[in-house]
Amino acid sequence: MMNGKAVVDSREVARMLGRPHKNLLADIHRYISAMERRKADGLNFQPVARDFQLVDFFVPSTYTNDHNQTFPCYLLTQKGCEMVANKLTGEKGILFTAAYVNAFHALQEQAQAGAMVPTVRAAPAALPAAPAAPGIAEMEAETRRNNSRLKLAQMWLAMAETAGKAKKAHYRQCAENALLGKA
Repeated sequence: MMNGKAVVDSREVARMLGRPHKNLLADIHRYISAMERRKADGLNFQPVARDFQLVDFFVPSTYTNDHNQTFPCYLLTQKGCEMVANKLTGEKGILFTAAYVNAFHALQEQAQAGAMVPTVRAAPAALPAAPAAPGIAEMEAETRRNNSRLKLAQMWLAMAETAGKAKKAHYRQCAENALLGKA
C-alpha cells in the first residue's frame, strides 16, 4: 500500500509474466511516453474528461540489489496493472489478469478490514488516553506483511493449478519465496 493505494512492484509483475524486468520497464516507458505526448499535444479522447495522472498508473521507484547497486523500477497501481494486462494476449494475459485482480482485491479487503477496526480506539472524554503499548505498531505491520505474503503465495499456487507442467514448479517456487519474504 502506498498513500492508501494498493501497488505492486514492477519486478513482481515481470516475474508473474515470466518476462525480463528490463522488457517490462521498456513497455512501461512506452506507455508513459504516449501518455505524456497526449498531455503535451492537448489531445482529448472522449469520454476522458481529465488529464491522465501518471502516478495513477505507474509510480517511479528504485530498488537495491544484493551488491548494493540501485536500479529503477515502478510501483504499479491497479490501473497500471490493467494497462499492462490489456496489452497482453492469450493465456499469459488471462493468467496475469486473474492474478492481479485477485491480489488487488485481497489488498483492498485487507485495507477495508483495517479501516473498519481502528488500531487505536478513542478514549472516553472523561479519561485520558492510555499510551499505546510498545511494539504494537511493529506487530501490526508484521501481521500485514505476513498477510500480504500469504495472499501472494495463494495467487502463485492458483496460477500453478492452471499452468502447464513446465511452469508448475516455477510457480510453486514463487509461492514458497513469497511465504519466506524473498523477492
